[in-house]
Amino acid sequence: RTLELIRRTADLIHTSLATETLPSTRGTYSALNFKESEPEREYAVDELLALGFSEVPWEGFDPRLIVDNKGQIVAVIAGQPHDPSYSAACMDAHDEIMQEGAAANFCKASSHHRGRFPAVNVGISYGKGQRVPSRLQNGALAAIVNRLIGSEAVMRMATYASATYNLWAPRLHRHYEEHLTALYDKVPHLRPNFPHSTFPCAAFNFG
Repeated sequence: RTLELIRRTADLIHTSLATETLPSTRGTYSALNFKESEPEREYAVDELLALGFSEVPWEGFDPRLIVDNKGQIVAVIAGQPHDPSYSAACMDAHDEIMQEGAAANFCKASSHHRGRFPAVNVGISYGKGQRVPSRLQNGALAAIVNRLIGSEAVMRMATYASATYNLWAPRLHRHYEEHLTALYDKVPHLRPNFPHSTFPCAAFNFG
């Protein structure tokens, strides 16, 4: 009942987006990234507003649902629990990630779709020429990412992210869970990063 109440009472952010027109791969299994004409440019708020963007006030806690022109939910601003200990855990995770990033002594900050800072993926990967699912090899950074995925604060964030996913996309969450459980049963040496998260991979952004 509580979950249904949250779903029913969450505020909607209406958009004119026609979801069916968004670009996708040939099999329509995943979306295609837009190619930005000026990927390095940073926009001021006034510039974005002039381009037709809207500024949405939000306190950072209660969920907001972004819907397309047919009322279909396309994104969720999930928020966070009204629990000071969760906010403290987020700050602890931030501090641990930044400390590990400083200790890693990255040569330079990479520029990629997440931003201008180093980012390291950890977990199970399948694609880009791989013939079988396998765990990413982090080389010299393995000790750093292993400490981070073992962090109580990071694990709490991962657990909340997975629970939120289950709340707003239960069928997709179940699809993940069923197929990944089958994978883990068949290939026992592949294990998730976190005990209470359905996601097989994570990225640590050191910036």
